[in-house]
Amino acid sequence: MILLNKIKSDFRRKLNPKKMINSIKILFFPKRFLLVRFMYDPYRLNWGDALNIYLIEKISNKKVLFAYDYFTIFQKEIYSVIGSVLDYCNEKKLVVWGSGFISANSRVEVSPKRILAVRGKLSRKLLIDQNINCEEVYGDPALLLPLYLDCSKTAKKYSYGIIPHYIDLSDRDLLNYCEKNNIKLISVYSSTEDFVKQIHECEIIVSSSLHGLIAAEAYRIPNLWIKTKKSLNKDDDFKFFDYFSSLNLNKQKYELKDAIEHKIIEPICDDNILAKVQNNLLLSCPFVLN
Repeated sequence: MILLNKIKSDFRRKLNPKKMINSIKILFFPKRFLLVRFMYDPYRLNWGDALNIYLIEKISNKKVLFAYDYFTIFQKEIYSVIGSVLDYCNEKKLVVWGSGFISANSRVEVSPKRILAVRGKLSRKLLIDQNINCEEVYGDPALLLPLYLDCSKTAKKYSYGIIPHYIDLSDRDLLNYCEKNNIKLISVYSSTEDFVKQIHECEIIVSSSLHGLIAAEAYRIPNLWIKTKKSLNKDDDFKFFDYFSSLNLNKQKYELKDAIEHKIIEPICDDNILAKVQNNLLLSCPFVLN
């Protein structure tokens, strides 16, 4: 009777064919799929969000299904992996592995089922402040990408590559400056593999996108955090400092022209620190392929 009422409730809310198909897949083939929550645009995924699909499928050898394309009558664990999505924790079945908060004022709506790792120390502190247990395992899972995608043989073509946040892609002054100075413009809407190949073409990466910095760091490419005219307000800096804390990085934000014209270079993190973070993430991963 309870199950029947849940079915009626879901169908009354919205009769969605895609949800029906995905829910049937989960019901009959539960070991083939993983339900994952992330920022999802069906028309255009930015690189960091799309990496949820690419990386999780590589690690688990299972097909990723977007959690909201699924009816809640079929109770199953839902995973939160890459992204500043902990603010939207409203699932009792949620298993967190690597996600973070968006700001220092963030809170979860519902306590997750399990928290195996978070992006950084700042996110963990916010959880602890809410009396939510959280393991001391840190790191954005995007740091694991070099273990599954090797582009090391790509030839260097540019001194600098820039990865603007998606809100900066229409900044005409920025685009003109890059063209004038032969700076490789790398779009966050590139495919996973093409994006990685493009950063390997550059000696140094400058980025106003968080996952631009993470990707460069993971592949041991020197990188600088830059601010642009359209960058989000200072509250958005939280996710950057959260990530920096996981690798003990002491980074600051530069103006693009200052970074280029003064040839500023910041050291990448120690190889041993990165290896430790990667190892801890893999050891805590709930769906790693054995």
